[in-house]
Amino acid sequence: MIGHLLNARDRDNFAAAAQALERALSAGHYVIPLNYLPVDWVGVSSELERPEKTPVYGYDMNSWWQEPKN
Repeated sequence: MIGHLLNARDRDNFAAAAQALERALSAGHYVIPLNYLPVDWVGVSSELERPEKTPVYGYDMNSWWQEPKN
């Protein structure tokens, strides 16, 4: 798909390729690996609760929960 963007010779073809790429990227969930960092970065919803203390082995997202809305 990126090749179509790079090879587009007019505005219409470029716009069509950009829209196709945007649709493909918007359809998925992605993980950006940060394996080289000595810390864990976690993006979460503010609605999630987690234990006060992080376990020594790192985040355990299976122990997180969401409070029911009243």
